[in-house]
Amino acid sequence: MTETHDSPPYVSRSWLGGDHDRTGKGLQNERSYPYVVELAVAAEGLDVTLSRRIMIFHKLQSIQPKHGRRNFGGPKGSSYRWCFSDLATARAFIAQFGGALCK
Repeated sequence: MTETHDSPPYVSRSWLGGDHDRTGKGLQNERSYPYVVELAVAAEGLDVTLSRRIMIFHKLQSIQPKHGRRNFGGPKGSSYRWCFSDLATARAFIAQFGGALCK
């Protein structure tokens, strides 16, 4: 007996021209934390060295990294978002890595 699957085939968002993740943990974090910083990155994604520096930043601030939605290859290019509970930490992140407040 052959097993059939009714679920549609997986289609990569990057194949569709990029898009924000509209569901999941990233969106939940953006709704839970009042300060969201969006940082533009290369089309290939987040550089390993930059990623390590961002992790060290969070560790030095004694906070857990909270990721927001990611945008891969959309009309604005690729970007990552980080969520913060206070404005001072969000501004310190921007001062060190660049980016802009989303809300």
